[in-house]
Amino acid sequence: MHESADTLFDIRDYGVTDDGEHYDTDAIQFALDDCAASGGTVYVSAGDYLSAALTIRDQTTLHVAAGATLRFVR
Repeated sequence: MHESADTLFDIRDYGVTDDGEHYDTDAIQFALDDCAASGGTVYVSAGDYLSAALTIRDQTTLHVAAGATLRFVR
């Protein structure tokens, strides 16, 4: 359990593939959910991420780094 609103949740720690060919939805959503539980920032590093719809809840900041692409598909 994270204790600080300054906590960083790096999606790489959640197993994203970062290849633009495989869905990273589950990994990104797990990071968003963990962040919402205590507050903080979800960090999306440079890369190509393929995802279905995501839910961003209260206490969550989404930081998309330069060079990061989130492609949302159905």
